Amino acid sequence: MKFINKKESKTKRVSSTSKSRLAQFGRCPLRAYKSLRSTKENIENARILDIGILAHEIAASKMFALIDQEYNLEKLTERYPLDVIYEVQNDIGKRVDFERLMKDQVIINIEESFSIELPEIGENFRLIAKPDALTYRDINGEQYICVYEWKSGFSLNAEVDTEALTYAYAAHKNFGLPVLFNRVNIRTGKIWSHEFSPQSLSDIEPMLLSLIKRYKEEMESDITPEFKPGAHCQNCPFITKCEGRKYVSTLKQKYKTVLWAKELAKKYESEVKEAAAHVLANAVPSETDQFGNQVLLPFFEGKYGAVAEISTGYQLSTRKVKKSDIIALLRDTEDFDIIANSLDIKFNEAAYNVLVNKYKVPMKEVVRTSIKIKEKETD
Repeated sequence: MKFINKKESKTKRVSSTSKSRLAQFGRCPLRAYKSLRSTKENIENARILDIGILAHEIAASKMFALIDQEYNLEKLTERYPLDVIYEVQNDIGKRVDFERLMKDQVIINIEESFSIELPEIGENFRLIAKPDALTYRDINGEQYICVYEWKSGFSLNAEVDTEALTYAYAAHKNFGLPVLFNRVNIRTGKIWSHEFSPQSLSDIEPMLLSLIKRYKEEMESDITPEFKPGAHCQNCPFITKCEGRKYVSTLKQKYKTVLWAKELAKKYESEVKEAAAHVLANAVPSETDQFGNQVLLPFFEGKYGAVAEISTGYQLSTRKVKKSDIIALLRDTEDFDIIANSLDIKFNEAAYNVLVNKYKVPMKEVVRTSIKIKEKETD
């Protein structure tokens, strides 16, 4: 959906971009457009307490300590309670050994930006990069530029995305060396790395330049770009002046509907189970399907039938144990990934076995019976 708002639109010359700008443009062109035309103060005031920012500041202080430079953390007390600062600082110290991480590397800079010129995009146009840390490293006799990005969530993005490509491309163009891109989860100690050869970056260059060119054109246009609705709308500082505010209202309404449906399902759950049990008890099965499920009613015209499917699920058997407790228990163990992969859905069998047998977490198997209308498969 595109709309024109000439009152707010102002012609603007865009002479640079960055990883953050391109990422924001990918999520919602309208937000990127408005960000360029708004004061920094307005955007800062829209932010809420962010533990991720605090974690990055503390990680920076530990990096500066490696090169015998002090990093003033006193300013953090203006935004964060002292006990929160202490907890995060203590947690990061346990998870990441920065001295070991930086072993045999020469630190080039910490949280400093550098830029490369892109004449293909426009005269004096620059791509700005500000990685959390940049180092030189010798690997098997070959020099590499190492880019480090600190991540503060519990999951670690282990894929080559726009962030990795942008930083790797900028570092290679600036230093002329192959690049080793690293994501370090400073709250769990997990690390993901990817090596970018000069050839691979040369291959991706046309597509990256095309993205940057499209960004520049849309950001300089007098026509407001389209918005892309999504979960990010709910935290957007420009939502009150955006067509997307209708989408946020719809999101909230859908959420209320889902909650209502869940409560309704809980209310009638026992009645549904009783009805299913009645069918199971009184049905005279004539056959089973190819998976061994009991056919409650003969296949209609030899094609459709009611089938009872029995499945086993796994859940915590006490409310005293929370999923957050399990994460805290396992994040430093080899079993972390097994559990983490099942947390967004129901616990799977592998997670159940690890939690019950190895860590004695109280869990139970739950046998579920569902009745479905299925089509009989023919040979």
